[in-house]
Amino acid sequence: MSELTRQNFLKMMAAGVAGLGLDTSVAARAARAADPKLTKPRTLIREADILSMDPKIGEMSSADVLIENGKIAAIGKGLSADMAEVVDAQGMILMPGMVDGHRHVWQTPIAGAMVKTSQRYGKDYIFWSMRIRMAVTPEYMHFLNYYGSLLAINSGVTSVVDNVHLLYTPELGDAAARGSIDAGVGGIFGFQLSGSRAYGLGDTVTRKQIISEIFSPPMEWHFKAAETIRNKYFSDADAPMQFGVHLSNFVGFGQAAQVREEMARIRAMKPALILEDVQAIKGPRHPGVLYSIADMNAEGLLGPDLLISHGNEITDAELAMMAASGTKVASSAWGEFPYPAPSIHGRALKAGVDSCVGTDGGFAPLDFFELVRATYLSLFRYPEGMAQARGVESADILAFSTSRGAAAIGMGDQLGSISVGKRADMVLLSTDRPGFPLLGNLADRVVNYGQLSDIDSVWIAGRLRKSGGRMIGVDWKALADRNRVIQAALARGEASIKMES
Repeated sequence: MSELTRQNFLKMMAAGVAGLGLDTSVAARAARAADPKLTKPRTLIREADILSMDPKIGEMSSADVLIENGKIAAIGKGLSADMAEVVDAQGMILMPGMVDGHRHVWQTPIAGAMVKTSQRYGKDYIFWSMRIRMAVTPEYMHFLNYYGSLLAINSGVTSVVDNVHLLYTPELGDAAARGSIDAGVGGIFGFQLSGSRAYGLGDTVTRKQIISEIFSPPMEWHFKAAETIRNKYFSDADAPMQFGVHLSNFVGFGQAAQVREEMARIRAMKPALILEDVQAIKGPRHPGVLYSIADMNAEGLLGPDLLISHGNEITDAELAMMAASGTKVASSAWGEFPYPAPSIHGRALKAGVDSCVGTDGGFAPLDFFELVRATYLSLFRYPEGMAQARGVESADILAFSTSRGAAAIGMGDQLGSISVGKRADMVLLSTDRPGFPLLGNLADRVVNYGQLSDIDSVWIAGRLRKSGGRMIGVDWKALADRNRVIQAALARGEASIKMES
């Protein structure tokens, strides 16, 4: 949070203001969580069963973890620390915070408006999405990213790659960044270099106009807005959230010369991560247009700073190109299931390409453990995956959302495992629920049986965000009430834009 936001937060909480989603019954804890100056410098988590996801540490029973200055300072048995806040975690499972490598955070609060089990999704999603975003104001955008980020944290996701793809004005980008930062989630803020206000509320548009808008090249103001937001909000290299750039949707539409210039300008900004969607393009091919990973490789555009989203139909030869260049991939087993090819996790693992789990739009379950399990189940969609499934363990599946996921978003040296020196992004699971087994190793228990309701506590950079199963300083009812108002306004705006064939 900025200083101004923090001061306003504390003043409003002291006054008992509920409209912003503050739970005054935990006001003292919320104040402490909101202001690091009021937080004890150390936290000692005692006697947890540790699912470290660090191969050098493995799993430990009844061990302690010391958090100091936002990082993991020590791991062992019988640790002590003066002036530490002590958390009794006996019988509970401590695991790394999970990584969501591909999410459109602003869509999360409007989940239900479009679902993948409906016939509408395949026919209308793109056209619905491109109309409803025209009704999003900066005020709405701040709320949607704020609320959506809180929902991610509540589910044990401590780092999210936010593909912010409705930025048709600079003000929307600014509001989205503020929403994510105010919520305190970690990860990558992916400013997308596409979108303009080519049509508005009350207009009539054709499908061709909407498709043209999606794949239009970036304008000069996109680059300037991206640089402004980077300088304004993301100058601290140690902050949980870092700056990224999502390329314009050039695959299948962008001329090689235009894409080379776009990539050069982006890399000059030195973002933590560059994002791009790659899906199979059907139909005729046009000279000079980039259609695939192979085309990008031929232009020298691949690299360790690039995270590809989707990528279901990337070939084995292209995966070899990605492995050689250090290019990563994010795929959503849940989000990709309607597509002809399954999510790419299994093939990426075999090829040595770091990959991570993603939610994609706001239409997957908010329980991230369901997405972890879907990553395993998706292996059974193709013969090679079935064979591969017989050779993986639960820890291999969990790695897509922890250690391997962190590497895929370029933060493997900072998070993704419970290791000394890494950022203290951790999730503490209660095991008291009927049906949560006491038998088996920790990875088996978490991957097969874990669910959102088991999450007792969440830390991001050592800051306690959830405790006793409740988000600190969050009034879900007040947020839901505000969300209903915004949902209704967006639905009215979307309905006002008429579609012609």
